[in-house]
Amino acid sequence: MLNIPKSLNKFRTTVPGAGEVVDWVLYDTQRFDGGAQSLDYFLTTSTSKLVSNMKAAGQMPGNEAFVLRGLGVSIRPNLNDPTLLPTVTDVQNIIDAGVLRLNIGSKSYNEYPLYLLPDGSGASGIGFTNVDATDIQTACNGVPDPRNVYALSKPLVLEPSLSFNARIEWVNTVVLTATFAVRVMLFGEIARPIQ
Repeated sequence: MLNIPKSLNKFRTTVPGAGEVVDWVLYDTQRFDGGAQSLDYFLTTSTSKLVSNMKAAGQMPGNEAFVLRGLGVSIRPNLNDPTLLPTVTDVQNIIDAGVLRLNIGSKSYNEYPLYLLPDGSGASGIGFTNVDATDIQTACNGVPDPRNVYALSKPLVLEPSLSFNARIEWVNTVVLTATFAVRVMLFGEIARPIQ
């Protein structure tokens, strides 16, 4: 390690051995056409922030930890064609038959019916007529309020390099009007070194 004179400490760009904790959301998105019986989350990385913000596949990077305080599931428009919006029936079909299991290390940490995991982004349901005079209805999981997510009774810490993932399973085939995106979000704080 380089020995920097104390007189130069005020000019450092890093703080060795110090850390910070900041609000953070980890998210991962999968395409869902209703035919799959399960989808796995947080096991890959993506170059697109529309899909995921995972820096390492299936784990926090070696110098970061995550304090998990809440969960949410969002049903989003088709990533390849954002005009394909989920209808009220699509959202209902996805959340009524789905269960999310959170796995950390070799243990499962609860199974959550999707209807208990609002996404905080809404809208709970809207309808409008487009320029072609076509009636459109769309919906998402929950009331549009960022505080409207499932809060854990006790936080869980995702330690650096400890494997974790989430899996959504459906008890039967879900009938949908199109292929949509289903996003899992983990709400909490990230602990990382101060730069």
